[in-house]
Amino acid sequence: MGFIVYNHYYEHGIDEKRRIMIPSQWRHKTDSEEFTMVLWKKEVSPDDDLCLMMIPQTRMENVLNKLMNMPIGNPEAETLRMLLGYYSTQVEMDKTGRIIIPKDFADEAGLVDQAKLVGMVDMFAIWNPERLNRVKEKKREKAVEAYGLI
Repeated sequence: MGFIVYNHYYEHGIDEKRRIMIPSQWRHKTDSEEFTMVLWKKEVSPDDDLCLMMIPQTRMENVLNKLMNMPIGNPEAETLRMLLGYYSTQVEMDKTGRIIIPKDFADEAGLVDQAKLVGMVDMFAIWNPERLNRVKEKKREKAVEAYGLI
């Protein structure tokens, strides 16, 4: 399997079974593909910034290796382990390129019938469209500092 770059954004409907289509540009040409879905909230603020982070299997292996090398007694590492364990699940793409969003994750992320899938280069996020619009404005304010990293 080659490396996929998750870029651009797409708006897709969510059906009554909470299935959403993954863009064909973001799919490997295999029958199935697995992602770790994480209920993601990085900043302490209202639930505006809550989304579903979709981490491809190879990227998640890197995260797990890093996590496994953290000391067991480290309080931050323990918190991270608990958060990733509690707020994540494995999802598999079906043959038509859809994943099912678990009900509790859909409810927390505010996903009902529409979602925006936002590329983040090595992973992607699934957003409630209204929440994404609010968060985009906050991110634009930090653009100069962010671009300074490259």
